[in-house]
This record gives sequence, structure tokens and C-alpha cells, in this order.
Amino acid sequence: MTVPPSGRALIATRDGVEPSTPAFEEHVAGLGYEPVDVLCQNRAEHNRYNLGPGLVDRIADRIATDDIEYLAVDHRVHPGQLVDLAERLPPVRLRDRRGVVREVLADGGNPVATVLGERQRRRVERRSVARSQRDGATNAPGGTDGRLDALDAELDRLDERWEDRTATQRRRIEDANTGADRYVAVTGLPTAPIAECWRALTGENAEATTVLGPATPKTARVRIASHDVAVTATTALLPALPEWFGTTVPGTISALSRADVIVTVGTGETDTLAASTLDRFDATHLRADLSSTEVNSVERLRERLGSAFPVERHVLTLPMTDEAMGLVSRCHDDGLVESVEYGETVSLTIAAPPERIPMLTDQVNEAGGTIERDI
Repeated sequence: MTVPPSGRALIATRDGVEPSTPAFEEHVAGLGYEPVDVLCQNRAEHNRYNLGPGLVDRIADRIATDDIEYLAVDHRVHPGQLVDLAERLPPVRLRDRRGVVREVLADGGNPVATVLGERQRRRVERRSVARSQRDGATNAPGGTDGRLDALDAELDRLDERWEDRTATQRRRIEDANTGADRYVAVTGLPTAPIAECWRALTGENAEATTVLGPATPKTARVRIASHDVAVTATTALLPALPEWFGTTVPGTISALSRADVIVTVGTGETDTLAASTLDRFDATHLRADLSSTEVNSVERLRERLGSAFPVERHVLTLPMTDEAMGLVSRCHDDGLVESVEYGETVSLTIAAPPERIPMLTDQVNEAGGTIERDI
């Protein structure tokens, strides 16, 4: 989703402290701001700002001289440090990396990100009010803590809303996957063509995409080989999957946790993603370096997915009756049949998901046939 620039932005970061956020400038641009520069510092931070004083001075000068409206700090800044930084700088919309990512996802329609972004801003406001009251700058009519009580009540309401929306996101993933033979999650780093790969696999459209892909997971059911597969396009992942990010995308975490196969879309950077993030999920990992317009690449990916799913081969011997012929047709429709021979009886070799064999055995017995494992 591309948003025309409506203001100028500045990005601040420090080398060697935390890994930088992939495509952080694209995050800021997606919010409608034009990143004009990245100011970086190599020296140790100052505890008051989590940025060195020299860098803070440079930022203040650039905000004043370049009409900067948005300052994005590409690492984590705590509420008290955000208060100190805001007081030190000219007026500017200030976000740390959590605030930027949550704002991107909220704009894309992620309700959990909306609540957590508001919660973070209220925590910063509470810290500012507490400091002002402590320093004697305000004196509420009902005592020095009137505004703090109101903010505490608002934070409690936001916590309840956060829990409710988190549960809703997890429940939607469970409902979308109910009854499927296998579960596949398609993911990648920011800017990876997650939605495009998902659309090529499923034929469905993915809406509300951002630099982080879908702001909330999208699931569609498709048949791959002999399997009814739920395929979910997740939000893009940040390396090492920091805890604050996991709480922002509970639907994505649920989809990855349920997946039998996780497909990572992109370039060689997906190796870093798998090593730092995906290994914590108990799933088969497939890497997809493909263009969404290349039909052959998608078909190869389908074949790889089909090979990753377990199947059992059985030989069905059925009489030439209407009931048995109906079962033969259903096996063909479900994509189970590898070979068939007609004679006095019908002999089918099928490859089916293991969990379908008990029901299939009952159907064969009811039709007066036999079923044997093909060793």
C-alpha cells in the first residue's frame, strides 16, 4: 500500500546495539511521510534518551531547519525516555520502532496493533503527567493524581480490549483451519511478496497489505495433491521475533504455531529469518524464491508442498456395484487415485492422508470391498 507523502520524516538509529528493522524507511514512507535522512550514531547511548546527546542535538537542529514532522527511532525507547526526548526536541510526532510498526499495522486494519499503539501513547502520557505533578507543574482540583487516575482507568480499558482482540485473532485462525488435512503458513521479511505468493497458490485476493504484508492473516482452502489444505498469508516477521512484535500479531503467531509447513518468500535473507525466528516453530520449512507471475514456479511450489505432506498408499478392491462406483468417483474427485484397473472387480491404488484412512476403510467395507496397505 503506497501513501503519497504528506510530510517530511527523519530516522534516528545507533549502530551495533540492536539489529536494524528491515525496510524501516519503507515503513515510514507507508505512513505517508518522506524520509529525508537517516541520522546514525556509533557511540554509546545516553540513559536519559537512549540516544547519545550529540545525536539528539543533531536531530533537534534538523527538525527545526528541515520542517520535520515525524521522527522514527529505529530501536526500542521506553516511555520515560520518550518523554525526555520529546521535551528536548522541537514539536514533532515521535515514535520508536514499536510505535512505527504498530502504526503501519493499525493503518492496514490490525485491531490489536491499534490498541497497543494507543496503549503505548497513553503510557507515555501518564509518565509525562506523573513527572509534571511530581515537579509541582500541575495541581488537579481533586488532588495531584486526578489525571493519573483517569489515565490508569483508560489503560485498564485498553488492556481489556487488547485481551479481547487477541483472543478474537487467535479464534479466527482456529476457525479458518478447522477440518483441513494440512496447514500451510506463507511468510517472509518486510517487503517480501507474501500476499502475491498466497494469491498465486490460492487464487484468492489479499486486501489491506502493507510493507509488512497482510496486516492480519488471510486464509483460504485449496487442494494440493490429495490434501485439503488451509493456506494462510501471515504478516511479515521481524528477525528474532521480539516479544513486543509477537503480541502485536497474535493471529500470525497462531498460524505459524499450527502450520505443518512454513513457506518463506523472498531472497537469501530468508535464511537469516529461518535461523533466528522460524526454528522455534515445529514445522517443515520451505523457501520460495519465486515471482508471483511465473506459473511454473507456483506449480513447482505446489509439488514441493505436496511432497512435504504425509500420505499412505492403499489398494482398494471393489465389486462392480453402483455403491462401489460412487466410491470410485469420490476418490477421483478427492485426488486420491494413482492408478485404476477394471475387470471383474475394480482395483484402485490410492495415496491418502493417514487420518482419512479409517473413514475410507469404513466406506470400502460398506461397499463390500477390501483395502490393504501398499507396502
